Amino acid sequence: MSKRLGSFFMICLLLVGLAPDTDADMRVVGSASNLELMRNLVIAFGAHKGISVDLSGPGSIEGIHQLVKRRADLAYISFELTDAHTASGLIGVPYCRDAVAVVVNPSNRKSDLTGAELKAIFTGNQDVWEDGTGVVVLIRDGYSGTRRFFEQMIIGEEEYIPAYVAVEKKGEGMLLTPPFTSFKPPFFPLIKSAQELLFSLTKIRGAIAYLSVGSIPRESRVIKVDGVAPTTENIKNDRYPLSRTPMLVTLGESTGEVQQFIDFVLSSEGQQIVARVGYIPITE
Repeated sequence: MSKRLGSFFMICLLLVGLAPDTDADMRVVGSASNLELMRNLVIAFGAHKGISVDLSGPGSIEGIHQLVKRRADLAYISFELTDAHTASGLIGVPYCRDAVAVVVNPSNRKSDLTGAELKAIFTGNQDVWEDGTGVVVLIRDGYSGTRRFFEQMIIGEEEYIPAYVAVEKKGEGMLLTPPFTSFKPPFFPLIKSAQELLFSLTKIRGAIAYLSVGSIPRESRVIKVDGVAPTTENIKNDRYPLSRTPMLVTLGESTGEVQQFIDFVLSSEGQQIVARVGYIPITE
């Protein structure tokens, strides 16, 4: 087996967790919502460069944590770095454009919500839809950069109000794994991945959640925020209020395989992959 084919094979093993981390040339950790995009980029990069990559997507915040602890070579996050991040030596490179979309169960006829209405829903102050259906708020766990971004933009400093849960509480609700379809509102399940959120949205009549635009199927029921839909044009010109810029993050200046990967992601081929997966190229 050639080195290039061998490295490509190693990437595939690492992605499904069948190879040890120590065999990889580079460890990349970050956003669960952008994991599918990064998976496509990593595979294409490995096929070209013969560099094996251990890729995982526990969440943007965990990605930064592992980078700072030097347990990762590169973090990919779903939000822009703060001044505190950059002051600590983190360097971010934008690699695509994205947005957080608000999605509801397909039976919900609501087409638009204001920022104030979203805040009321996601803080437990509105628990019934206009047709009388109870609101079931689905939120991401604490490692999620999407959750962090949504809270900053919509909720501000307020905490989520715990739901009435007759089981052990973990933070704002229970960290659950679908399928779960029988909960009656008000309930705030904490969910690990975008895929689990999408599944739950289709099964729970009063459900509402937020997800990365790039990870949402076309048939999903996406609603406008303050009258603006998360279209490509509205995201590019920042008209949509929940637009954001995901980043590739290093601790200090990037070198070696990490710089090669960043260069590939920003190349014409890398940006074509960004567009194909459903995100907006940063170079447009």
